[in-house]
Amino acid sequence: MRGDLVQVQDIVCGMLLDRGVYSPIELLLAGGMLSEEDHEAWLRGERASLDEALPDPSAARAVLQEAAAFARDLGLTATAGERRVAASGDPVLDALLRRTYCRAEDDPQRDLFLDNTTIVTVNALRDALASTDVTGARKHLASLTRLQPRHPCVAHAEALIAALETPSPDGRRDALDRRARLVREWMPAAAALLGADGQRFLAPLWRGVGLALEGGEFDPGDPDGHASWVFRQYLDWEAVKRTVCRVPGHADQPILVGRLAEAEYALHHRVQAVRLWFALCSTAPRHFAELVRRPDFPDTGMAEAWRRAMDADELAEDLSPGWFPAWMLIREPGLARVLPVAEGTDGPAQAFNLLRALRLGAESDDRRAPLRAALKAVHPGLFKSYMRTVR
Repeated sequence: MRGDLVQVQDIVCGMLLDRGVYSPIELLLAGGMLSEEDHEAWLRGERASLDEALPDPSAARAVLQEAAAFARDLGLTATAGERRVAASGDPVLDALLRRTYCRAEDDPQRDLFLDNTTIVTVNALRDALASTDVTGARKHLASLTRLQPRHPCVAHAEALIAALETPSPDGRRDALDRRARLVREWMPAAAALLGADGQRFLAPLWRGVGLALEGGEFDPGDPDGHASWVFRQYLDWEAVKRTVCRVPGHADQPILVGRLAEAEYALHHRVQAVRLWFALCSTAPRHFAELVRRPDFPDTGMAEAWRRAMDADELAEDLSPGWFPAWMLIREPGLARVLPVAEGTDGPAQAFNLLRALRLGAESDDRRAPLRAALKAVHPGLFKSYMRTVR
């Protein structure tokens, strides 16, 4: 118990809840710093003091000082015991050993006391879980259960302790079961109890599931059963990219293309990410529209360009995803220098290639007028938007 302030506070809280009184000697007994035999011998007068019974009187004094300070912080009242038998030859330790703290049952601060001790215990429980200390977490959970059995953190802590004690998955079936448990039980518990530390707590659990699933086939009917989805949960983008690229024909699976684009962007390969998103605009327009509207879409510039396209008066109607790459060249001209010519001869591909040529050409280029005329013929709204940027 030496130096463990949280354990000291837990023991004090337990005494106050059970009997309404904090006793320093009971604290030493509960903390293993004083034996029952030595205590009884002292009470019978067989020992002149407790000094010889304490393995480390200075450590005992430090612990009792911490406990007394905690009791005072809780607003408890100190009561000095009678001096029939000396407790210690050290005046400071003797005073600490004799001074008990209590609260009246009708004290209007009783609820405040319970609230304060609950906060201390919950914080200690969170710290233990965040550091994956199962023993400490179980101890603080027991304290919280004693304080408030129906506290909402009790169920969350039980779930996270179970998560820490669950072995790594063995095989694909076990990994899929573990994935379901992570989503159903452990993710909500970690978010509720650990907040920002929840993702770090869950990362090893996700990694175990991902490694067990790696190498498995991609099932379009269960896209979240692929390792790439699991690795995404704890932001291992290299693993996401690796597992997507290992799927034969992954370029034909919009979900995998979207995951690969997100991984490339997170790995600071924006051009590759933009090319993948633009590919979705023509091969899976509905999927791209769903992605770019999501609040967690990573490329905020592209998301803003999409919102502006939806609100642009000159387009007359909402811009479909197929035309969006051309719109991006209007909003972000620099992309023309890093993106290749679009394949195909349909309207969206023509508009993209015309705008690309306009963005790459000098203002004095003789081809500027025919390029503009061609763009106006392909999509008058895009032409009008482009002209607003060059006047």
